[in-house]
Amino acid sequence: MKSCIFGPVPSRRLGLSLGIDLTPHKTCSLDCIYCECGKTTNLTITRKIWRPTKKVLAELSDKLKEIKSLDYITFSGAGEPTLSKNIGCLILKIKKIYNIPICVLTNSTLLTEKKVVEDLLTADIVIPSLDAATAETFKIINRPIENLDIENIIQALIDFRKLYKNKLFLEILLVKDINNSPEELKALSKAADKIKPDKIQLNTCVRPGTENNIRQLSFEELNAAAKYFNFTVDIISAFSKNKDAFIDNESIINLIKRRPCTIADISAITSLTFEQVLEKIELLKARGIKIIEKQNENGMYYFIEQI
Repeated sequence: MKSCIFGPVPSRRLGLSLGIDLTPHKTCSLDCIYCECGKTTNLTITRKIWRPTKKVLAELSDKLKEIKSLDYITFSGAGEPTLSKNIGCLILKIKKIYNIPICVLTNSTLLTEKKVVEDLLTADIVIPSLDAATAETFKIINRPIENLDIENIIQALIDFRKLYKNKLFLEILLVKDINNSPEELKALSKAADKIKPDKIQLNTCVRPGTENNIRQLSFEELNAAAKYFNFTVDIISAFSKNKDAFIDNESIINLIKRRPCTIADISAITSLTFEQVLEKIELLKARGIKIIEKQNENGMYYFIEQI
């Protein structure tokens, strides 16, 4: 496995974020139809250590020497971070060494396990996702591993919120005509009322997903959906440019291995113009890097398919 550190990337939620990816590509408990990282190839709920703690810390130290400014260190990537058994140990060690807030993005499914809850309690922000509050829609949009029950997951989120004292942002991603009906939104709102997040982050499928027929909501539709919730709702907006960010060719490779990006996305990470980014893409192709291009309604996306 190559470096587990990627970015920094401009997060639509967290500003400039340096990612830590602790699992092999597409190792997850869900196989979401909208996932920008591709189809899940290792559908599992078994926790393991894939990245030794010392190796992760060494890679993080090397990377931070290159970076001028950073808003967060974020456990995320192309799999479910809480499947890594050493995530709790890493959070504690990183917090002792660096004065940088730590965020964990999770699909919520492993919060039913006591040890996972303990692992996340010292993170500065936890962003769990909840795309459905009914069993049928959960299976359609998230395609979970067998025996995962959405009611148990919602209860785990409720219980976690009672223990977790830092910031909890609940992410809800809406796919047109699948989980944005009034009935689905009311069920999600009812669940959110019980979970009591600090706020809700409402998202939609912008990048290409694993299924070709998924459709995103317009801003107006997202705004209408936001009115169902009794909390502050952030509608995820476009990237903002950060001219102080650092990136090189290998960072671009690592970035588009983990998620499809437009030229605008890559440009937002750097001070490069669109023309300069395109030049870098062409140079990478000339080096033999197999960069795939995929067009959708939001533009041309570039990515490297994991084998």
